Amino acid sequence: MEEGSSKKNKQTPAPTLTEDLLREILARVPYKSLCRFKCVSRPWLALCSDPDLRKRSPQTLSGFFYRSSTRPTYNRSRYRHHFTNLSGRGRPMVDPSLSFLPDYAEYEFLGCCNGLLLLECRRISSEYELDYLVCNPATEKWVVLPDSEIVGVTENVVGICSRMYLCFDPAVSPHFKVFLLVQASHHERDYLRITGLKIYSSDTGGWSFKKSRWRDNDRVHLRPDGAFFNGTLHFITLDRSILAVDMEGKAWRRIPTPCNFSFIGLSHGRVYGMCNYRDNASPVSIWVLEDYSGGQWVLKDTVTGPQLFGLHHLEYGILKLCPVVGIHPESSLVFINVSLERNLVSYDMDNKQVHDICTLGREYVHPSLPYIPCFSGWL
Repeated sequence: MEEGSSKKNKQTPAPTLTEDLLREILARVPYKSLCRFKCVSRPWLALCSDPDLRKRSPQTLSGFFYRSSTRPTYNRSRYRHHFTNLSGRGRPMVDPSLSFLPDYAEYEFLGCCNGLLLLECRRISSEYELDYLVCNPATEKWVVLPDSEIVGVTENVVGICSRMYLCFDPAVSPHFKVFLLVQASHHERDYLRITGLKIYSSDTGGWSFKKSRWRDNDRVHLRPDGAFFNGTLHFITLDRSILAVDMEGKAWRRIPTPCNFSFIGLSHGRVYGMCNYRDNASPVSIWVLEDYSGGQWVLKDTVTGPQLFGLHHLEYGILKLCPVVGIHPESSLVFINVSLERNLVSYDMDNKQVHDICTLGREYVHPSLPYIPCFSGWL
């Protein structure tokens, strides 16, 4: 009896735990660790290969989507799409060509949020006809957004601009939302003012409009970066502040910042901001919003160009042109493009070390989109 019982235990991944309890434990293990467990034994391989378990397993930053173009024309039809793993080695985790999508003449990355991509797609029939599409590269599912007319703009408008942001949190809901920020100017020499938001919900399949409750003189930064945190979208202005709005367009907020941020992102469940470069000798300051409700920022790190990149970058004298492209959600790594060759590097705020990831090349076209795979949800 003891010999048979021992043999049975060897065929069970964890004989002292029930299978349901073991699944609940493994559902909280990062996917990369789950893959390692497959090597333990055949029972572990079978358990960890369960598709339902993979869907529930938490994911982390896996790499970056980016584009390159031919020089010197930068013809839109000749863009090439790429994906680099976070390690900078091995085959891309996902196919950057997104071959599962319908045929388009060209598509452009607009945003990425928790595993979903927002794309602007140019139709083959006409270069002036565009579709806006949300897809999941991990599951190869996609949906085309319905047309959105710009509403909420009064007459006598001489200029109009719109910008899209994608919001998705699979831990809260299988549905996503797309925010269309509407800006308009009424005079030729006037800057664009925010007039309102159009919100698309994948739950309802339609758009709704919300009139802006921010100040009339708030101006949005040219960079498309936005941070989706705790059910709220945040993006940078040109006036030392971050604007925030919840998913229903009911709660509007303006958070003052210690300087004009060039980047915002999420790490360790907090909002981080990075100030602009002024010149090669000026320090770069990285701030964290420690008290979200009170709007209190704390200085996380201050570094100079030589500390970050050394002489191999400073010889070109263009440090201020090198953007931050991401921050790791679970560690202290900041990802930056440096040098004329656009080397993607990581900077560790804890140990101050810099590591090369890959070379994006001189033909690199901003932006780079941090990608966290998602195997669950509707898309």
